[in-house]
Amino acid sequence: AAELAPLAEGSLAIVWGALAASVGLRLDRRGTRRLAAFTSKRPCDGLVPLSGGWWVVADGVHLHLRRLRDTSPTQPLGTSALRWGEFSFRPLTPDESAQRSEGDGAGVDAWSAALPIGNRLLVRAWGPGDRLLPSAGRPMRRVKRYLSEGGVRGVDRSGWPVVVCEDDVVWIPGVRRSDAATERSGRPVRHFLCERTTR
Repeated sequence: AAELAPLAEGSLAIVWGALAASVGLRLDRRGTRRLAAFTSKRPCDGLVPLSGGWWVVADGVHLHLRRLRDTSPTQPLGTSALRWGEFSFRPLTPDESAQRSEGDGAGVDAWSAALPIGNRLLVRAWGPGDRLLPSAGRPMRRVKRYLSEGGVRGVDRSGWPVVVCEDDVVWIPGVRRSDAATERSGRPVRHFLCERTTR
């Protein structure tokens, strides 16, 4: 964003045209003007929709040209690796699980979870009414609020997964787990790791 800030709107129109063309996007005159005006404002924050499912997302420091992908369908999470949109899930080996159980700090990482064995586990897109119960004695809170607090905004939010155990949201990868997605549940568990494959 800082590199584009000193450019006049006419120059920005040329730069954005070239950047868009580099990913196969052809901007019309209206989209080019909208991007030039958006890039010129301070602070540069928010997002601008473009044609073909493309967006420009600004976080105050960087400008990201992103394509909003279709949300992946609900898929079961089991004993093998799973690719869900821009995310991959995999069960950890016994050695990896033991390391996470030894309190080396990795166990508190929101990108991993210990999920109960024998329960129906699903990965799906979060929905507006979804709530997560963090722990017993604490109130349920909306998944949308956890995503906001975790810095997940704009086009990222629409494609963010949740893991559901027997109809309850127990894990928002990279953001929050409930006690039901930890070894504190007291049930036999399988450790999973989630990674975001593209940004």
